Amino acid sequence: MKKSPPVAPEWTPESQIRDALLPERLPRALHGKTLFWINLREYLQHDDAHLPPEDYLNHWKAIYQCCLSEDVSDLRRLSYVRVEEPARSEH
Repeated sequence: MKKSPPVAPEWTPESQIRDALLPERLPRALHGKTLFWINLREYLQHDDAHLPPEDYLNHWKAIYQCCLSEDVSDLRRLSYVRVEEPARSEH
């Protein structure tokens, strides 16, 4: 089996967070599937980390909708989100 390169430690697959928080509410097809990667350090330093609760939920909902519809062009502006698995050499 082909192994993917090790992932840069600063990037976390969103599935690790999502599956831990919402395991019973997800369609079975999404369990364990990573839709995008989050750089938590970059996110916490970004203005988006300080959104009011109603905007915060809408922000992440929009990210998930982009991934599920496979229209990820809007995500390119977010430095803390990657749809491709980041390689270890990435800083």
